[in-house]
Amino acid sequence: MTNPQIINPDSVVLNQLDGPWQELAMMILWKLNGDKPVNITAKDMESLLNHFNPGIPVLMVMGTADSLTFQVIDENKAQVLAEHEANQRGRA
Repeated sequence: MTNPQIINPDSVVLNQLDGPWQELAMMILWKLNGDKPVNITAKDMESLLNHFNPGIPVLMVMGTADSLTFQVIDENKAQVLAEHEANQRGRA
């Protein structure tokens, strides 16, 4: 993010919320806060980036037959998980 003080309404992130991602975002918001509004500010985004500094936050999504699990992890953990998954691929 080049300038966390400015939220671009045409940003890629907001555009990706169209369709399936919008449905997932809706379910996450419902799970966390019901029908109450959630306001994400530039300060919130900056806080997220600062929490994982140095490094960047990564969204991890794990799925099972009947659920999805979302978690924000650091890039080192994400790399370890990606390598593990690549090594396990094709092994039952």
